[in-house]
Amino acid sequence: MKKLYTILFGLLVWGTVSAQPFKGEVTITCNAVEERGDVLYLDLNIHVDRLTMNKCQSWTIIPEIASSPVNVRMFPAVLINGKNKRQMYERKRKFNGRRYQSRIPYQMVNVTRDTDTTLRYVMEVPYEYWMDDASLIVRQILTSCAEGQQLFTVDIAKHVTLEPKIPYEVNPQVALIEPERELVKSRNIQAQAYLDFPVGRSIIVPDFRRNPEELGKIQQTLREVQSNTDVTITGMFIEGYASPEGSWALNTRLSNERAQALLNYVGDNFGIDKNIIRYSATPEDWDGLRILVEDSNIANRDEILAIIDSDLDPDVKEARIKRFSSYRTMLNEMFPQLRRSDYRVDFTVKDYTVEEAELVLDRDPSLLSHYELFALANKYELGSEQFDRVYDVIFRQYPDDDIANINMATVMYLRGEFTGARRRLESAADNAEALNTLGAILLKEGDLDAAQVYLERARALGSPNAEHNLNELELKREDNIKMERYRNR
Repeated sequence: MKKLYTILFGLLVWGTVSAQPFKGEVTITCNAVEERGDVLYLDLNIHVDRLTMNKCQSWTIIPEIASSPVNVRMFPAVLINGKNKRQMYERKRKFNGRRYQSRIPYQMVNVTRDTDTTLRYVMEVPYEYWMDDASLIVRQILTSCAEGQQLFTVDIAKHVTLEPKIPYEVNPQVALIEPERELVKSRNIQAQAYLDFPVGRSIIVPDFRRNPEELGKIQQTLREVQSNTDVTITGMFIEGYASPEGSWALNTRLSNERAQALLNYVGDNFGIDKNIIRYSATPEDWDGLRILVEDSNIANRDEILAIIDSDLDPDVKEARIKRFSSYRTMLNEMFPQLRRSDYRVDFTVKDYTVEEAELVLDRDPSLLSHYELFALANKYELGSEQFDRVYDVIFRQYPDDDIANINMATVMYLRGEFTGARRRLESAADNAEALNTLGAILLKEGDLDAAQVYLERARALGSPNAEHNLNELELKREDNIKMERYRNR
C-alpha cells in the first residue's frame, strides 16, 4: 500500500527561524521500498506545492534506509529551490566548476508561483542482508536565506517489504546421443522345423506325418522376407540335429544327409539360390537333452544328468541311460524334440527416410536401425506419446546397446524416473553424457557435492552441457544460503 506523508515545513521550522513564513507544502508518497531479487527498490513521489517556500530558501530531501547507526544507506538528495536560491546555486556551480559537480543532487526542483511540481524518485541499490530489518526515513534540511540550516527527520516506512522467496529451481541440461549409422543393415529371422523322416532314411516326404505343417512354416517365413521389396536375402543357414538313440556314426551320417536334404528342398521349392545356403549338423544333441532332463521330474534324474555331463563316449552314455526305467519316457517324449532343423534367413534392409520410418514403425519396427529410430524420435516433441513410443521400441530392440541404454536413461530422467535412470547409467562410467545426466539427477535431488563430482568429470570428457549444469549448481548453492537466511528471518 502506498503511504502518503505531508510535510508542513512551516510548522517544523518557523518557530525557531525568524523569516517570512511560507504557505505551501511538500508531499511525499512512498510507492515501494522493497526487496527485488538482488536489489533494494525505492519508489517515491515528491509533490512540491507552488507556494512551498519563499524565494530565498531551499529544502534538501535525503531518503535514507537504516537498521542501526552502523547499517545506513543514504540515497541521492532532491534539492527544492526558491527563485533566488536557484540563482545563487547556479552562480556557485559556475564559479566552482568541476569541484562542485560532485555535489549535484539527484534532481533539482525550482519552485515557481505558476504551477505545482511532482517528481518521481526511483532508485535501486544492491541488497544487503541487514536491510531485512531496516526502515525508510526522509531527512529534510532547510537552508534559510542567511544559509542557516535545520534538520528534520520523518519515518516513511517501518520495514522493507521482503520478497516472497521460492527456492531456486535448477534447470539442468541433458542431451541424447546420436547413434552411429549402420553401413549395412543386416538382419535375420531364426526358426525351427521338426521334420519327420522315415526310419534310416534322409529323404524329405512332404506329406509324411508333421511335414506338411513344418514345411509350411518354412515356406511362410521365406515368403514374408521375399515379399518385402525393402529387403534382399543374402543367405540361409541350416543346422540339423539328431537325438541320441542309435550309434554316433549312424546319427552323424543321418544328421548331415537330412540337413543337405532340407537345403535341396528349400532351393528346389522355395526359390532360394542353393549357392547362398549353408548347412551343418549336430549328430546327437546332448546339450538339448540335458535341458529337457533338468526341467523334468523323471526317475533317476540326477544320475542321468551326471552321465550326460560326463566325458564318456556318446554310445557309452546312451547304453548307460538305457538301463534306467525312465529311458522309455525319454525316448517317447524328449528325443522327438531333439530331431529338428534350426534355420536362419539372412537379409539386408534398405535405408529409410524419417517419413518412411514413420510408416515402417507401425508395420515392422525390427527393420529400422538404431539411427533411424533416433532420427524418427527427434521428429516428435520431447515427452510426447509418439516420442516415448519410439524410445520404448529402441530399448526393446537394442537392450544391450550402450548408447540405447544411456539415451533411455536420459528419457527416464526427463520423465522424472530418477531411480530407473540412475540404474541404467551406473555401468556407463566413462561416457560424458552419462556422467552429465547422473550429475543432473543428483542436482535435481539436491545432492550438490555428489553432483559436482559427476559434472566435473563430464566436463573433462567433453560434455557441452556440463558447464551449464555446474553454473546451475553454483546458483543453487547461493540460493541455499539465501533460503537459510530467509528461514531465520
